[in-house]
Amino acid sequence: MYSKDGYGGRSPVRFPSSDELISEPGGGGDSISVTVRFRPLSEREYQRGDEIAWYADGDKLVRNEYNPVTCYAFDRVFGASAVTQEVYEVAARPVVKTAMEGVNGTVFAYGVTSSGKTHTMHVRVVATRVKGQGDNHSPGIIPLAIKDVFSIIQDTPGREFLLRVSYLEIYNEVINDLLDPTGQNLRVREDAQV
Repeated sequence: MYSKDGYGGRSPVRFPSSDELISEPGGGGDSISVTVRFRPLSEREYQRGDEIAWYADGDKLVRNEYNPVTCYAFDRVFGASAVTQEVYEVAARPVVKTAMEGVNGTVFAYGVTSSGKTHTMHVRVVATRVKGQGDNHSPGIIPLAIKDVFSIIQDTPGREFLLRVSYLEIYNEVINDLLDPTGQNLRVREDAQV
């Protein structure tokens, strides 16, 4: 790949290195971590001829297939072959561990429709085109977190725990409480007193 050097000649395009784009986190004090996970193409997407336009370049960078100069850095990036257990270990288990030590924590999935949020967060069987890409039958982040929470409680008999859990879905600016079937289309309030 070449670019014009301004003098009519061509010079190789130099992609930024990961060191230039990112720096290592400051040692555990970060309050927000952003993890990206690519899901594999579904059978239907493959049949339609869909292509993956973005790819993981190492474990911290995302590049555009058609314009590799376009690059974004994240705390961690997982390619389409990553299994949910691996994503959980990096992105959610530390949050669960600190939550069990009394620190509030949140893990959430964000993305457009069909981007892989459910694939990552829930137990779900998903047909993929390529065998060995991803994990089509493994538990998601939520069941893995629940298992760890109760394992920690069981392994700490001398301590009393109070668990408070919210499980919400925001879709088209409508908030639904997924733990309460009557909690649909919840109102957002700016002030707790209202």
